[in-house]
Amino acid sequence: LMAADAGIDGMWTDNFSPWDSFGHRPIQIAFGEWSVARFRDHLKKEFSRDQLKSMGVENPNTFDIRKSLIGIAKKWGWDGENLNSPIWKDKRWLEEPLWRAYVIFKRRAGTEALEKYYHAVKDAAREAGKEEFLVAGNDIPGFSLGWSRGTLDMVSTEVTAGWGLARGARGFRLPPFGRYAPFYKLAREHAQSRFVNIWFYRDQFEEELASQTMVSALYYEMLANHALPMFHPGKERVVGTPETNTDFFRFVERVAPLYGDRIPVEEIGLYYSSSSILAQFTPGGILDLNHQSHQFAYWGWATALSELHCLCHPIPEWKLNAETLADLRVLIIPDSEILDPDIVQGVILPWVHDQGGQLLVTSNSGERLGESGNFDLNPKGFSIVPLTGVASAEDASSETFASVGSGQVLYLSKDIGFDFYMANDPVEREGALPRFRECLSKLLPEKTSLSLEFLEGDSPDLGATLYQSKATNRLFLDLNNYGVDLTAAAMKKTSPINVSIHLPESMR
Repeated sequence: LMAADAGIDGMWTDNFSPWDSFGHRPIQIAFGEWSVARFRDHLKKEFSRDQLKSMGVENPNTFDIRKSLIGIAKKWGWDGENLNSPIWKDKRWLEEPLWRAYVIFKRRAGTEALEKYYHAVKDAAREAGKEEFLVAGNDIPGFSLGWSRGTLDMVSTEVTAGWGLARGARGFRLPPFGRYAPFYKLAREHAQSRFVNIWFYRDQFEEELASQTMVSALYYEMLANHALPMFHPGKERVVGTPETNTDFFRFVERVAPLYGDRIPVEEIGLYYSSSSILAQFTPGGILDLNHQSHQFAYWGWATALSELHCLCHPIPEWKLNAETLADLRVLIIPDSEILDPDIVQGVILPWVHDQGGQLLVTSNSGERLGESGNFDLNPKGFSIVPLTGVASAEDASSETFASVGSGQVLYLSKDIGFDFYMANDPVEREGALPRFRECLSKLLPEKTSLSLEFLEGDSPDLGATLYQSKATNRLFLDLNNYGVDLTAAAMKKTSPINVSIHLPESMR
């Protein structure tokens, strides 16, 4: 209310995320008195008396989650004092139903709190006469874990090329190896705006990011993916100089009237399971920062699809529904440990069987139930078994292909996206691309779907995003160049480019 009264048109909210309510080390943050009290209601609502007793909860009305977790830790050898003890990061926590229940409770309470905050800000702004008042939020998707689910105007987030909770100690790195389009596109799905605002920091790459050639490459990758850099003069931590920023924003100002209403055209959906990431958290934090099965598989698939110029749309778990799938030809589910059977039966199976959807699913997808099942192991095996015939990775061949009704399903027992993300250099990644192309060709035969074909000038260093004007329906292909020569601090010039766009009948 004070901000609106002062004539301000919006506000940026730091930590619009689990940072202050769950933390990257929950043992230090996630156990306030209010959470402990509200968790009792969660237990009474979600579990039977017998289930509670099996978890060691005798009286849910007086239960204190802190005392129970301390008791478990002491049984495993905790000394009772050191919160940095490896006991708090022990893998056994992932199988502890009481801990899983608390994690799920915190996610739900966190989402509820963020939504209430958003609406309180909007109500206060309207009271002050501001019908249009921007609420922007930080930490998304780098540390969101399913807390923010769309009740936000725009993501405005900090990014670094190095260490990150969602990226591991290595991070994405810089072009030509590193790509941020997957990050920006996923961020966009967490809010209502078509655009994302990026605070790109120099951390760990100060020398490389002093190169304005590198910064320009990063800026135009942003623009090609509906993101814009934070204009932050005087803040040395943020990339860009006054000259670079002026040139870039002048270009944006010039082209905005022509292309500002564009929306991306995509028919491959890539499933993002925040629950699968959250389920890897122990009281001491993420189980293994540098080996995050679903998170890294997601980044790997998104990056590989980008290098192959496949038109890919992120599908967060809360958006996986019949309406979303109706616009897609292919859905890729990369090693999503949490995949509820109700979603498989009620959403994915009808789309494949009745509507001819093409499904690619990998590794341990569907090994565990969703939130309503407390992230328990699925007693019936993988939830995806009605589509793949595969109940466990151990029983599966390396590749299983099947027709299901009018659709098709490809199952890979080993996720290739994870390995792609973990690769250490562009040559290794380029050598892995044919396997992705092979998998997609089984589901999308040539000339039957929306696709880009580079007749001349194709390169993994090119980014390609297809857009359509909302006003005219005209198509527009936005190309950006990742080919930064780090030694010469110059861009590698592209060769002449000739692109053919194949349109399905529905778009002609």
